Amino acid sequence: KDPTKTERIGAVGEQAFHILTGLSIDVEVKSRGNKFDFLLRTDEKDLKIEIGTQNYQYYEALRLDRKGTHHYRKAREKQSDPLKPLQADIYVFGLTDQFDGDIAQVIFEGWITVEDFRKHCFVDKALRGTHDNYYIHKSHLKDMLQFLWQYRNFLDLSRTGLF
Repeated sequence: KDPTKTERIGAVGEQAFHILTGLSIDVEVKSRGNKFDFLLRTDEKDLKIEIGTQNYQYYEALRLDRKGTHHYRKAREKQSDPLKPLQADIYVFGLTDQFDGDIAQVIFEGWITVEDFRKHCFVDKALRGTHDNYYIHKSHLKDMLQFLWQYRNFLDLSRTGLF
């Protein structure tokens, strides 16, 4: 059992998003956790972005159990607790099946606004543990190319690993 596996998977996803967009990772350590991973400054407002990366094997187990392809965010520690609010403006979801040292592959499945996430998600127990998650079906996610195009004027493409 690897006690740091979840955090390492999350860090791999954040690093991959940084390489894709050139945005700076929010590395500030807060006692109650970060409310977002990236801040995208647009002309209208600053958008908080949360990256959710999961291990591909867990994703497959979830797909079989929930009869569909779902991504998730933790909703509460136990059923008697109130639901945690969704605090980011945009959620980006990805999968990784390789993470060992500095070699990793991340596949971003898509992104969703918090409004659409609230509209289409459902809460259910986690496959492992005693907590509940917000689940969103893959079909509700928008393509990452759409994200890159929609926000192209606000990304730092000179800092990406693409060019």
